[in-house]
Amino acid sequence: MTKREIAQFILGLRDQFALADILRALKFPKATYMYWQKRFNLGDPDKELEDQILLIHRQNPDYGYRRMTIAVRGYGILVNKKRIQRLMRKMGIHVKGYSTHVSEYRSTYHSYEGKVGFICKNRLRRRFQTPVCHQKITTDTTELVYFDLCIGEPATVHSLYLDVFLDMYNSEIISYRLSSVPNEQAILEGLDEAFGLLMIAGTGERFILIRVGDTNQRTIIAS
Repeated sequence: MTKREIAQFILGLRDQFALADILRALKFPKATYMYWQKRFNLGDPDKELEDQILLIHRQNPDYGYRRMTIAVRGYGILVNKKRIQRLMRKMGIHVKGYSTHVSEYRSTYHSYEGKVGFICKNRLRRRFQTPVCHQKITTDTTELVYFDLCIGEPATVHSLYLDVFLDMYNSEIISYRLSSVPNEQAILEGLDEAFGLLMIAGTGERFILIRVGDTNQRTIIAS
């Protein structure tokens, strides 16, 4: 039982027993009881916020406490995400999981589809560091989620996809592309720019390009 519940229980026994006897039997501090007693007659300060959370939850049942916080702030209510998390737990609001294969729901971006195409010889062999500049270059697609907020309306979720080409010699970003759709064109454009810069630097004759999770180029591509 919480301290509030214990204080309510004690209040219900006041007509039958002396307060000192009840507190002694339950080993409950008198100061804590008096603290809660003063608040029993006050209105619930979270009632308005709880009603707003319920309204948003009915419209967006897949919102966790982070997106719920953004949505509540979109209605002009300044609130901390920890308070939203606490109230959602109190109200028993839990986000239900869903399958990433159901098209009508938005899911996290996954490009891996198993073994597809030709797999090049493993020239890297888990040697992720190199003393040679522009010898080993890695790239991957990262999904960046952002929210479109309008006052008085629920937040809308959008995604951008970042393809970065990174030199494993010093973690330098050689080139990158940002697109609204995860596709091969953005990858190839970033690769062309990276290759052009390597040719200008005189290091483009031989390098290893490592890409993880792509359906078109699997694991390692050697120049």
